[in-house]
Amino acid sequence: MMEIIPQIAWLLFCLFFAYANYVVIEKVNERIRHGINGIFGVATSLYFGLAVYWLLGLSMLFIARLFFDSFLSLLRFQRINYVSLKPKSIIDQVEKFVFGMDGYTPKIIYLIVIIVLNIFA
Repeated sequence: MMEIIPQIAWLLFCLFFAYANYVVIEKVNERIRHGINGIFGVATSLYFGLAVYWLLGLSMLFIARLFFDSFLSLLRFQRINYVSLKPKSIIDQVEKFVFGMDGYTPKIIYLIVIIVLNIFA
């Protein structure tokens, strides 16, 4: 069984980070630096993947994608399946290209991947 404590800590950090991004968007009226967010998420996942277990790092990428986006949407009073008409981040653009305006399917897939990785790792 994979380490659950780092995953829970990462999930909580993603919620905090979503809130921080919400404050920047709504209160400070600035745009989000998606590249910085992405680099931080990938670097953290890569660290845990290399230092602890590669499947843990992979799981953390999916945790960030699922929980950061969902919580940020809820904070902004949007639907949990919100898809931007003009996504700015590369990953949002890829997700929209693959799934169109369907915001539920990728979230369900990410959740299934997280569960499977934790069961079989």
